[in-house]
Amino acid sequence: MSLVLAFDCRPMLSRPTGVGVYVASLLSSLATLDRENRYLLFSSSLRERFDRETARGFADSKIRDWRIPVRALNFLWHRLGFPPVEAIFGERIDIAHSPHPLILPARKAKRIVTIHDLFFLTHPELVEREMATDYPRLVRDHARRADGVITVSEYSKREIVERLGVDEAKVEVIYHGGLLAQAPPIAPESARDTILFVGRVEHRKNVVNLLRAFARLKHLGARLRIVGPPGAGYEESRSVCTSLGLDTAVDFAGYESGAALEAEYARARVFAFPSLCEGFGLPLLDAMRRGIPIAASNATAIPEVAGDAALHFDPLNPVEMATAIERVWSDEELRARLRSAGETRVQAYSWNESARRTLAFYRRVVAEA
Repeated sequence: MSLVLAFDCRPMLSRPTGVGVYVASLLSSLATLDRENRYLLFSSSLRERFDRETARGFADSKIRDWRIPVRALNFLWHRLGFPPVEAIFGERIDIAHSPHPLILPARKAKRIVTIHDLFFLTHPELVEREMATDYPRLVRDHARRADGVITVSEYSKREIVERLGVDEAKVEVIYHGGLLAQAPPIAPESARDTILFVGRVEHRKNVVNLLRAFARLKHLGARLRIVGPPGAGYEESRSVCTSLGLDTAVDFAGYESGAALEAEYARARVFAFPSLCEGFGLPLLDAMRRGIPIAASNATAIPEVAGDAALHFDPLNPVEMATAIERVWSDEELRARLRSAGETRVQAYSWNESARRTLAFYRRVVAEA
């Protein structure tokens, strides 16, 4: 039996990171693999338009792209439960999939949410205002009302079950693939002269402590490249960089994708990932795929994803972080071991496999109705 699947595509708008990359990558693989089901793709923004090329690969699809501000629609959905997805598309729907922790309003459709992590619940003071206002207040009720919950690591599953009181049986762990589709030839080490961080520059990514660690590594002669859009905590990171006298050795490159991001990976001798909280950590996979040795936080899901492909450190200890980064930078044998482990480990992560497992979960949720 074919299914009618509705998907909230709003995280794909603008310059996607994290959840936006998840949505774009999952839909791309579903379009390639699934020739049976019907996809209803929804987006809404006052200024930005949904890229209709996203739907071209699907055998059967429909798009609704509203000119309603994201916050206005969120108010209607989160507080009033209106409009239901069936009213938006004017047809029966089997699955309504929200790629963020709050369910989509629906009359009869089974509701699935993807919850990457619960950082907004444990540290509401460190996230964007709207997320800090709505998510902590609503997430427990929404997660319990959902017919199925997808998450991206065993760490996040434990958090969801324990903190939200969700039945473990309805939580499915489905790992991500990576940000860049194909691995290029690995650049020689002689061409690698940077320490690279990729991610939104926000509190949870712990860029401030990365800068403090880097201040202890001036003798390496390395440059620190911070690649990602500004978030809550960006101004603090810039201020700390200046106060540490690092402005001439640190580049805040902003958001990059495609060839520009590829060039960043090609120049990196060490990939530094100091995050305080990750449900998964997509950039880790791209570092592995490109043969870049990793120095990474030992917090939350990061050890689960990176495993023995990274030298781990306490993200709250800049001295320990600096020591780990220097070891990876200076120890050729260690770099070779981390590189080999990463090239092996990354083979386990695939967006096509994520899509197959997501489809199987859709069918399971419908069958259990």
